[in-house]
Amino acid sequence: MSKKNLNYNELCRRYAKALMSLCNSDLQVNKYLKYFESLIVTKENNKEFNDFLVNPLITSKKKIKVIEKISLKLSFDKFFINFLKVVASHGRLYILEGIFKVFKLMIQNKNNEANVEVITATKLQEKTKLKLSTKLEKITGKKIIINNLIEESIIGGIIVKINALMIDSSLKTKL
Repeated sequence: MSKKNLNYNELCRRYAKALMSLCNSDLQVNKYLKYFESLIVTKENNKEFNDFLVNPLITSKKKIKVIEKISLKLSFDKFFINFLKVVASHGRLYILEGIFKVFKLMIQNKNNEANVEVITATKLQEKTKLKLSTKLEKITGKKIIINNLIEESIIGGIIVKINALMIDSSLKTKL
């Protein structure tokens, strides 16, 4: 892993941890998660806004003013706005998505949940999803959230990804 990547991951973790420390209750955690989701969606849907946030030539003061205005439009509370201002004042708005991902992972760990990526050639039936999640819950001891991805190139079978573990039982691999 490169030093730059390590710094990026560490920065994201530190900011996410700081945001988590602002939360006094599960309600507040969920509220900040919703705030973050709406900010990320706004950023993804508005290329100009995204370009503005990641542009290193624009001063932090200008970015803070824009963040304040957008945060008020999105009805964020003062603590979340202050968090965004701190991120902006340190010139770190380019890592918002990374902070969001780490924040979501922290919430999942706190709630004893795990995201599982299940890749199949066709969409999984609900009955199969339920059986798979029950089995994986017994194995991991966590509540499983299945994200079914369809990839026709695997021909048949299944690929299960849990964090760094990958179980590949696809026909493509066996051929």
